[in-house]
Amino acid sequence: QIPSIEKLGIPQACKQLISRPRGMILVTGPAGSGKSTTLAAMIEYLNEHESRNVITVEDPIEFLHRSNKSLVTQREVGEHAESIPGALRTSLRYKPHIILVGELLDLETVRGAIEAANKGHLIFATSHASSAEEGVSALVNQFPGSEQKQIQVALSQALKAVVVQRLIPRIGGGLVPARELLLNTIPVALKIREGSFQQLSQAMKPTDNMYRFEMDLARLIYEGLVDVEDAKQFANDRKDLYANVDMYIREHGMDPSIRDKFTDEEKGIGR
Repeated sequence: QIPSIEKLGIPQACKQLISRPRGMILVTGPAGSGKSTTLAAMIEYLNEHESRNVITVEDPIEFLHRSNKSLVTQREVGEHAESIPGALRTSLRYKPHIILVGELLDLETVRGAIEAANKGHLIFATSHASSAEEGVSALVNQFPGSEQKQIQVALSQALKAVVVQRLIPRIGGGLVPARELLLNTIPVALKIREGSFQQLSQAMKPTDNMYRFEMDLARLIYEGLVDVEDAKQFANDRKDLYANVDMYIREHGMDPSIRDKFTDEEKGIGR
């Protein structure tokens, strides 16, 4: 069973992006964070609502899609193709609207995905990055230094969004996804073009429907879904997590005693 994008809580901004005619949507996170499930839900949404030619290149195939409004062709490495880069090149002959690339593991696959996105295809892909900054920089850093400036320009044009996700223990049992969302606004594209990847978080403005991972963790604490200690274990920056929790306390009436669960160091208070 492929869950719906609503059930997975995939951001509304992504729902709009997956209907775009071209570009790249990158879903990142560690192994076991639900990246394949998220991509399958996106493909199934298109399959149910739009008439598209969709080709997936996977190693291995994890979810089976039955063609509905869209024509979905799934290709598995080893069974239908020798490699992901080879399958990606072959797929272009069939004039797909959308190509799902299981994982951007090597330079040749990254190059092919970016070129396809800039030629008018919508590319879905995954990587193992733990933040949007890391996801973007990891793609560029696969190229030799002499090519990186050119790739930065191409990626700034191709990229539409980076969705970072991890599965956090849910209070009462089970798991709940926490996400980070980077959209390729003009300021973000400029940072990518310049290679200023460490400054991408500064360009992630909530007013543009973007949010950092720690912002979503604070939301999950506020909604009573995640324990503070679990959130701290998964946070990239505990000071940023505290700042967002403090914002929920001040602006949304969250229990102020939650502040006591953070150390002075995590609060950014010096001795």
